Amino acid sequence: MKKSTEPVRVLIVLGGLDRGGAQSVVMNYYYFMDKSKVQFDFITHCPDRGELEDEIEKLGGRVFHFPRFKVYNIFEYVKSWKDFLVDHHDYVAIHAHMASTACLFIPMAKKYGIKTIAHAHTSRDVGNTIKKGLERFSFLLVNYMADYFFGCSNEAAVFRFGKNVLKNSKYEIWYNAIDLTKFQFSYQKRCEIRNLLNIKPDELVIGNVGRLSYPKNHDFLLKVYKEYLKQNSLSRLLLVGSGDMEQQIINDVHLMGLDPHVIFTGSVENVQDYLAAMDIFVFPSRWEGLPVSVVEAQASGLYCLISSNVTREVSVSHNIEFDDLSKGVDFWVSRITDAPRVNRESFILKNSNYDIKKAAKKAEQFYLSLKK
Repeated sequence: MKKSTEPVRVLIVLGGLDRGGAQSVVMNYYYFMDKSKVQFDFITHCPDRGELEDEIEKLGGRVFHFPRFKVYNIFEYVKSWKDFLVDHHDYVAIHAHMASTACLFIPMAKKYGIKTIAHAHTSRDVGNTIKKGLERFSFLLVNYMADYFFGCSNEAAVFRFGKNVLKNSKYEIWYNAIDLTKFQFSYQKRCEIRNLLNIKPDELVIGNVGRLSYPKNHDFLLKVYKEYLKQNSLSRLLLVGSGDMEQQIINDVHLMGLDPHVIFTGSVENVQDYLAAMDIFVFPSRWEGLPVSVVEAQASGLYCLISSNVTREVSVSHNIEFDDLSKGVDFWVSRITDAPRVNRESFILKNSNYDIKKAAKKAEQFYLSLKK
């Protein structure tokens, strides 16, 4: 009997398919896996076409749009899964990166012999009290349902699944790995981006990459920059990313009189080039799982000032420090002023855990093992 040459298929479950966060992590793995062996399909809980859909389809993946779960539409949501799995149950695994509703579809997946993976990406709940309570209850159920448990960090995994998960043989860290060579500093790209953004050669650029959303704490960053600007008028604040609070942050910049000094780029494909244009990376998040942008910034040779709310597991070089937000604006301003300047042209990040080529190969082997 002739062996099938079809790749094994894995169903990826995400909230949306715009750039950033878990989506970027998944796509990094997807790019570097052998698509003749493992192929991804995606379920997105957003009605609109996402920024990543064209890329996914070019790579051979399929995208399916599901209704966003809002509790009151639970029957509609469950029916969507039932109808979907009737026609699409040839997956070796469902990998739930948006695992808050996993307790609803895991039992259905098991009926078809599909392995299930719950993946933790954050170390804190968002939303109102009711939503937080429902998510906690959902993850309590998932603890007894999923076949495998992954976390971007131990901290995120413990938050989602409890401390006993660290002793579970079915748990492991899936690092938010990147293409380390892609993020090595380029003086040429630095000049190109700074020229594009009309940044003067002698201006110091404070940078931040991340969704323009509440957890990223841009309001604190703006206050810090406003005070820093009083000390150094030859400076700019470069914000890379988009998100639900984008218009509010733009309005805040205007009200604070910072318009000439703050640059919004929106979502960009070539994040590495914008990192090259920066001089220091400031990331005062209220909470995180393990932010891939901080790994990317370190790979680019940037010195990083990071909120102490971020897991220490994101430290992959000596060019990083963790500071408490409670120390206030003036303290953070002083740290920007005193931060060392790194010789970026000779800097190479050497951390095999975050080398996507190795991490993707390991993931590929894991998915293939599920077929056996």
